[in-house]
Parts: sequence; C-alpha cells; structure tokens
Amino acid sequence: MLCLGAVALLQAVDSTRVLQGDGVLRKALRSTARPLVAHVWDPQPSALPSWAVADVSQTCRTAGASAILVPPSLVSAVAEEQQAHVGDFPGPLPVLADCMLHALLDNEVEMTTLRRDGAAGIGVRYHVREWGEADELERRLRQTVEAAHELGLGAVLLGEREEAAEWDEVAWRVGAVGAVVGAPRTMGGEEEGVVAIGCWDGSDEELQRLRASGFGALLLEDACGGEVERGAPRCNALVRAARSKTSRTWSGSMFGATSGDVIPPNQRNPRLWAQSQRQAREIMHESAASRGLPPPKLKK
Repeated sequence: MLCLGAVALLQAVDSTRVLQGDGVLRKALRSTARPLVAHVWDPQPSALPSWAVADVSQTCRTAGASAILVPPSLVSAVAEEQQAHVGDFPGPLPVLADCMLHALLDNEVEMTTLRRDGAAGIGVRYHVREWGEADELERRLRQTVEAAHELGLGAVLLGEREEAAEWDEVAWRVGAVGAVVGAPRTMGGEEEGVVAIGCWDGSDEELQRLRASGFGALLLEDACGGEVERGAPRCNALVRAARSKTSRTWSGSMFGATSGDVIPPNQRNPRLWAQSQRQAREIMHESAASRGLPPPKLKK
C-alpha cells in the first residue's frame, strides 16, 4: 500500500498529465467496437534512437490504434510523443508499460516511476505454470492491480494465449480493465466489465479466426516485427488492416478472400493492396525527411 505522502507527491508532479488513469484506459478500449492495442517490442529498447521511437508512436496513433504497449524503458519517450498531440486529430493514445508480474512484485519495475513517466496503465504478463496454486496467482494479481489503482494506473492481464481460457473471470475479480482471453465473454456488464482481448500475431489467418470467434478487441503482438527502427511500415499496415471495414465485417481475409485462397493479395484486392503499399511508402518517406535524409528509392 502506498503512503499518502507518496500519492500526493505523484499527483503534484503529474498534474499536467491527461492520459493517465483506469478511466482513461477503459474509455480507450471501449471507444470503438474494434479497439486494438499495439504491442511494440525491440530486443534492445534502450539503444533505440529517439526518432525511431517517435516514428512508431506516431504511426500507432495515425493508423488507428487505441493504446500502445511498450517496455518500461520506452514509456517516457512514447508518452511524451503522444502528449504533444493533445487537441489534435487523431488524439494521443494511452501508454501501457509491458511488465512481468514477478518484476512488479519484486519492485524490479517501480509503478511510481511508470506513472511519473506518463503511463496510463500496466500490462501484467504471467505464466500460470510458474505458480503452484491458482489461488496464489490470483492473490498476487489482485495485489498488483490494487497497487496500480492507488497510483491511478489501469491494468490489463496478459497471460499466455493457451492459458487464457477462463482468465476473464479472474480479471473481473481482481479489478483489471481487460485481459487476453481464449474466448470473448463479457464479465461484469457491457460498460464497466472486463474487455476481452484476443491475441493477434499479425497473420491473415489468425485475424480471420479471431474475428470469426467474435473478438472485437485485439492485442497486436510485436507490431514492428521485433525491429522498431524499421518497423513503422509493418505496424501501420497491420493496424489499418485490423481496423478496416473488411476486418470488422469478416467474411474472409483482409484482402477479400478466404484463408484457403492461394491467389496473391495484390491480385485478390488490387485497390487495398495498392493503398497499403502507398501508405508504407509515405511513412518511410516522412521518416527519412524528418531526419534530414534523402527519401528512399522505392518501387511503386
């Protein structure tokens, strides 16, 4: 439990932050029928140039993501880039810190620091098999979520997909905003209940399966393909694909064909394919121009 002095200090330091809190995160995940959390990962996040982090942060916002999940070391930079666009359209996105449950419990990651850096919440990763008893895991999750709430942080449970079948119920009991689950059920009511999130690997087939299963909310795992410095075009294409009308009214692949169709996507839906390629070129061109570099020579 946090002392009142610590809470008061954090409130004073963060008085200018407007993208924080359980309510902000809950609203972001319920502001659309198809919310998407973009997970941004890199093997060496501390070594990334600032322009690359800002580029991906901007891409997530303009492509239509609802929130961004990043390593703790990137929270400050991403939150700063988002905060600069208050009042713009599209507006800034809430930032989630991607944390292991053990690290939070052992104070390897300080939630007070995450809050000060601008996080709106935490994504809590855990492996069920690492805990001897389900009751003990639930107790630890509740402890972590309650500590986050005291700081004004929301929490999303990020268990492994194969272990997530019933964890929407646990998420509801411990007070989490959302949870990666095996099946889209609503726990606690439509407005205040847990947001059931499907974990998407970025593949056409998995997106089809998730939509057919009834998932509205998605977590796009590793949106940049493990390479933030060059990953903005991939992130842009995937976020836009998940947010497209074709995805929302699923009847086949994102390019207008069934999963068994072997026709290349550029032939299945030439217009959508050309649009995605054009958007990727524009992002790469803008990224180079912002750093004073010559525009890349790309085939049209």
